[in-house]
Amino acid sequence: MKKSYFILLMLVCMFGNLFAGSLDSLIEQDEYHKNGLDVLFFMIADTGFYQKWATADTPHIVTVVKFKRGQAALPIIIFGTDGKDDSGNANLTCDLTVIKPDGSIYAHFDNLIVWKDEPAPTMELSWSRAEIWIEQKDPLGIYRVHAIVHDNNKKVNVDLNLSFLVEG
Repeated sequence: MKKSYFILLMLVCMFGNLFAGSLDSLIEQDEYHKNGLDVLFFMIADTGFYQKWATADTPHIVTVVKFKRGQAALPIIIFGTDGKDDSGNANLTCDLTVIKPDGSIYAHFDNLIVWKDEPAPTMELSWSRAEIWIEQKDPLGIYRVHAIVHDNNKKVNVDLNLSFLVEG
């Protein structure tokens, strides 16, 4: 069920930007699909998403590119890999950097565990989560999010980029 949902999500992500209108300068999602590694990277505002994902039914995913102060912005990684160690387990980590409109670093997360010491999945949500709480004092404007996903078994590093707007 989740694999077919993954394919549907990829199609929505690929064609969603055609209707972005005035938000064309914002990067709503980024993805990578090569040599047995698939990574989807997007932003949501639903702080209960991880709990919903853990249920039997895959939750409805609503990507967000505009946030207000006082709101949480969550960068989400959904991935699949055929990269396995000798025990058949995957090992993926991620470095994540959020950059403010003035170019300074808002937040940085090193070595987040995407998946480790479990069988390599065909499609799954990253274990680690980064919640970016946009505070009242935070500047308005466009924020950039840069992720480097490391498939440590395959020795592949994937650069992914998003951007979102904080409005008043």
